[in-house]
Amino acid sequence: MKKIFIVAFLCLSLGSLHAQSASEMEAVLAAPAVTWTQAAYFILIDQDKTQQESPGEQSWEDFRSQGWMEPLPDPTAQPTAQELSLVVARAYGYKDGFLYNLMPSGRYALRELVFAGVVPSSLDPTGTVSGTEFFKILGKAGN
Repeated sequence: MKKIFIVAFLCLSLGSLHAQSASEMEAVLAAPAVTWTQAAYFILIDQDKTQQESPGEQSWEDFRSQGWMEPLPDPTAQPTAQELSLVVARAYGYKDGFLYNLMPSGRYALRELVFAGVVPSSLDPTGTVSGTEFFKILGKAGN
């Protein structure tokens, strides 16, 4: 019952995530750590920058074309909180922090997003991000 409530809440709070199937979202929510392919797909969907119906090779190409992450990581790898924060900061246009503007790296992107209330301060910078944490971050970043 708790899982259904979480899925319903996230679907309602992430209104712009319209094209994905419920099974894709459930797979991410159930995952102990989100992969680059999954993260890229849902960020692209939220930004209306892909027409793909599910994560895959074409959505990864769409992600690559945005230039949010160089060098491009392995699509099956699990991003750290710092790496994911850098992509989220670039995708959603967070550029207010002095240190992030001076040295746009994952470390300062994470600090900027924590300050903005997008990322919880308890998140381990070098640890992976669970599916639930990822959707919470995505929901706050888009607002």
